[in-house]
Amino acid sequence: MFSMTFEDGRHRQERTMENLNGNYRMRRKINDAFRRPRPPRPLQADDDRSSVTSEDSDGEVNEAVMHKRLTHIRAVKKRSSVYCNADKYRRIIKESKLYDYLVVISLEFNEETRRYQPIEKYRYPEELSASQNDKLRAIPHFCFPDAFKWAPVEKYLSESYSFVLTSMDGTRSYGYNRRLLPPGDKPRLPEVYCIITPISCRLLFTQLLDEIERRRMVSRRDMEKLIREAYTRHVPPPGGSTTIMQMDTDGTRTSIMQPLTLQRPQDSRLEHVDFDCLFSTLKIPQVIQIFASLLFERRVIMCSGKLSKLSKCSQAVAALLYPFAWQHVYVPVLPEKLIDMSCSPTPYIMGMLSLCIPRLEELPIEEVLIVDIDSKDFYTVVGDEATIIPKKLSHALERALTDICGSLTEPSYGSEDDISSEDHEAKNRAISEVFIRYFVETCGHYVNHFSTKYDGGLKFDREGFIRTVTSRSIRKFLEVFSETQMFAFFIQEKEAEVEGIAQGLFETRVREYEAQAKINANKFGAKVKKIGRAVKDISREGGKKVADTAKDVRIKVKANLDAKV
Repeated sequence: MFSMTFEDGRHRQERTMENLNGNYRMRRKINDAFRRPRPPRPLQADDDRSSVTSEDSDGEVNEAVMHKRLTHIRAVKKRSSVYCNADKYRRIIKESKLYDYLVVISLEFNEETRRYQPIEKYRYPEELSASQNDKLRAIPHFCFPDAFKWAPVEKYLSESYSFVLTSMDGTRSYGYNRRLLPPGDKPRLPEVYCIITPISCRLLFTQLLDEIERRRMVSRRDMEKLIREAYTRHVPPPGGSTTIMQMDTDGTRTSIMQPLTLQRPQDSRLEHVDFDCLFSTLKIPQVIQIFASLLFERRVIMCSGKLSKLSKCSQAVAALLYPFAWQHVYVPVLPEKLIDMSCSPTPYIMGMLSLCIPRLEELPIEEVLIVDIDSKDFYTVVGDEATIIPKKLSHALERALTDICGSLTEPSYGSEDDISSEDHEAKNRAISEVFIRYFVETCGHYVNHFSTKYDGGLKFDREGFIRTVTSRSIRKFLEVFSETQMFAFFIQEKEAEVEGIAQGLFETRVREYEAQAKINANKFGAKVKKIGRAVKDISREGGKKVADTAKDVRIKVKANLDAKV
């Protein structure tokens, strides 16, 4: 027993050291990718059309393209300025309970259509506001976007997915769902437990849904008591937690159930994000072009025949934007019944089942990037996606991602489960770090452009932020990106920090980048001084030799003259 415990401890230490070494190697790969020049790449037959057209370009965009991009971004800002209000979001967070309401959606067979349709089976609390009731009418379809495909089954592995609803006033509601098969022996239909909340925190609500699912398999009564008790709690701050105690009928604490502690992470960038699914499905240049489209707040539709793949890939592309956050419509899986939403002029990230593609062709949709995940191709493109990101940084992204995705397939220490889990987490972290490095290169200097207002608050100098960049291509990128909602929201949150700008992961990477740049500059300066001294020494030595040679010549000339005389 003792030897096994000792061995387990030793193995954990070895895994910890491997992880530390792996993180160090990963960071080195990313740094190298962003430093070294890109070798010329021959054109491949399977290169997608938009990346091929940009391969020989100089990375510059003309004034007409810049004007069009700025016009689009400013129109988006004008239409949806209510979305980008950090003060309003903080008030909602401060005043809100853990969730607004929870509904259970099941399926019912419709005799007229001869198809299953989603219906509400349970809700808590029962009394809702008028606006909440309006949203509730659409929620069943988001819980079962594939209702027409269902039939009773005996086994089903539960799955999680999410969606975001945006009201006319810009208020956002996040739906966190757990689809599961209720207890039973006979074939039956699944049900979805959907938590509606104003809080974007997938990990916290996944913890709650895990416990709801566990209790649902034991006792529906215990599950409903948990739902009621959770409703009374408030949202914890980032890094904080809230504890839910199971209460019995007379209001005293009971020891039957263990307390449930819901932890809110300090950094939520990798909450249930599966980058591996995205990068194993699409080519790296394609992912970079999707990323570029989102940077300029365009419309992106992801299509697949598989619900789980669609949800994972939609979540992954949104997560690429960290430390920024998508501020517009986000529906990882759009119900077939609501496909007309794709005609909206506002930016969005939408996932659709592949069977919806023929219907998309009939709709008046312009300037949208449609990605067919299953065929690994773009169904439609705007055409300039490959010129959004500065060329050198686009090449650096491609190099870094190629290195990361290629190097993390080798087995590591541990069991097969350990290998799979640890490799998956390492790949997620590494991919996220690559895109963080992109924002460090382009936006990391934002911290140097705040001034203090008369009331002690912070004010951001956007023009100075752009003007101090030496790279013309990055300046042009920032002229557009700094007008986006995601950038405005990011800056508003920083301006509201009462004790100075919080030092999150992004700020840590910025400090590391600046420290390394300073070290490199000092090394370069030392080399220049060393070369200067060497040149000076050579010059001095050379001068001495020249003087000696001249003296020798004069002596020889004089000797010759004396001999002739």
